[in-house]
Parts: sequence; structure tokens; C-alpha cells
Amino acid sequence: MKTALKGLVLRETKYKEADKILTVLTSDRGCLSLRARGVLRKNSKLAPGCQLFTYSEFTVYTASGIDMVAEADPVEMFLGLRSDIKKLALAAYIADVLCQLADEDSANGNMLRLALNSFYALSALSYPLELVRGAFELRAMAEAGFAPDLSACSVCLSEPAEALLHLRSGVLTCRACRVRTPELAQGVALPCPPAVLALVRHFETAPLNRLLSVPYTEAVLPELTQVTESYLAAQMEKSFPTLDYYKKL
Repeated sequence: MKTALKGLVLRETKYKEADKILTVLTSDRGCLSLRARGVLRKNSKLAPGCQLFTYSEFTVYTASGIDMVAEADPVEMFLGLRSDIKKLALAAYIADVLCQLADEDSANGNMLRLALNSFYALSALSYPLELVRGAFELRAMAEAGFAPDLSACSVCLSEPAEALLHLRSGVLTCRACRVRTPELAQGVALPCPPAVLALVRHFETAPLNRLLSVPYTEAVLPELTQVTESYLAAQMEKSFPTLDYYKKL
């Protein structure tokens, strides 16, 4: 029996002579592994819809326990990514994070929407890449269930003075409150100046279609991405070579 689904191609791996194994992020079934038979042959009808970082409508059938691609029609190809190596590198990092967060059979429509919005912003809009990255990193953590508590200082329950974000516990404290709280004095905590704190609070709760609609100055972006990158790495307990490559460009 054939079934239809829409998904974003996050990874592709050559298989045998002319096939590819695709990792596809879907709304209802998380990340799926699909085999596209013959897609590397000249004039394959599957080729456009099976390209990396393409959002496509797939028709899928199962053969010997393997999900096979029968048809693949591109919905959005994000062509702007392919003309800029730094945008392409950032898309690869985003895809790597998504592959780690979105398990198979784990429905999370917001994660797919976040991915599509991030790729569209990179491909077609004029936002700074570091703003897109910071927004993605913080919101991906929130959608995966690792949202930090940014409401107030976790000790005095007031708006934090000289705010610090504790990377492993995911809480805010005032600098003074951290010093007098032994269990929080250990581990890494990064400064969250007011402009950074305002941005991460927005990224955590804003509607996905308004995620980047926030006042900012480019001067704050290095501090922002230091916080969001470090928080993601601490929560996932993982580093990403694709991020290292992006940062070298």
C-alpha cells in the first residue's frame, strides 16, 4: 500500500550504484529513513524531490521492511541556500541538530515548522545568519523539551540583576544569588545581558511565524549565539563538526 507524506530532506547517503538513503523530517512521524531507488541515474524523475534540504511530497511504499520512495514532488527547494556556502553550511548544522532531536515515530509538527522557517529565512530573507542561528538553537531546545526557565532568578524569584544562565540546570540567577547558593555556584553559567535575555525570552515563546520579528542590534549577536550555542551543546551533551565548519567560513 502506498502512503503520502510531506517532509524535509535533512541527510542523503549514496547506496549501491544509483540509490540514496534519505533522512526526512516529517510532521507526524519524526525523522524517517527512506530509500530512493535509481535516483542517481540520469533523468530520474525522483531526483528533484530527493535533493538535500528540499521539502517534498513523497509517495512511499514498504518493501521487505524498508520504506521506499515511489514519487517525490518538490514543494520548496530553498534555492537561495545553494548559492552561498556559508548559508549552506549553517543549513547543514541545523539539519544535524534536527536529526539528533527528532526521533522516528515522534510527532512534532513544530519542529518541522521551525526547520522550514529557518531554511526559508536563510534562503530568501535578509536576516543576519547569527540571528537565525540563535533563534533556531534556543527554540529547538524548547520544542524538544529542554526549554530553560527564563522567567526570573531561580533563587530570589525577581528579575535577575546581572543575569546568568546556568547551562546544565537551565535556570537564571542573579550574579549575587549564584555566589551564595552552593548548588548553583558549580558548573558553567554565562552572562545574559538585558538585550540577550530579551532575545532568548522572545525565541522561547514567540509564534514560529514571528520568531525573527524582534528588535535587535547586530552588536549583540556574538553574545547571543555564545549563549544559545553553549546551552544547546550542554543540554545535548554533543558537539557538531558542521558548526565548527560554519564558524570557520
